[in-house]
Amino acid sequence: MASERFSLTVLPVSVDPARAFHVSLHIAPRLAPSAGKDHLGDFPLFSQWGIAVTGGAKIHLFDQSGQEIACTPLWAAIEPRLWPFVFPPALNVAGPSFDTFQGRKWRTFPAKGVHDAAMAGPIYLVSDVSRQATSAVSLSIHPADRGNRPGVADPV
Repeated sequence: MASERFSLTVLPVSVDPARAFHVSLHIAPRLAPSAGKDHLGDFPLFSQWGIAVTGGAKIHLFDQSGQEIACTPLWAAIEPRLWPFVFPPALNVAGPSFDTFQGRKWRTFPAKGVHDAAMAGPIYLVSDVSRQATSAVSLSIHPADRGNRPGVADPV
């Protein structure tokens, strides 16, 4: 039998009363397909999430002691008409899988070097961290950076 469950995580933004909002909710679905029910349209809540949440969902926030925190959801920020374009009903759904990490080699990286790079400026994701971790990478070779930094020429 196909099932859909959701995990919600509250992400703090600010405690400043002048801010428009103070927390964001990250909603992560866990869809488990079954035989013949392996498309997003087979999961009624998630496939119509935009309509479901703006059509009367209730949000209650609680602190660590169980005391409810007054909140007002900003439903206008959700555009239900966009949901089926991003997540069409014909989208295939695969069940959860877990990597056992068997047969993987242990690798290390210079933690101080990573820290220093993070403090020095923007970090760019390197696709093969295992090879690049022990040598410096020129930020000017990253495709997203080409032409964006004055005085740095594009590689030829």
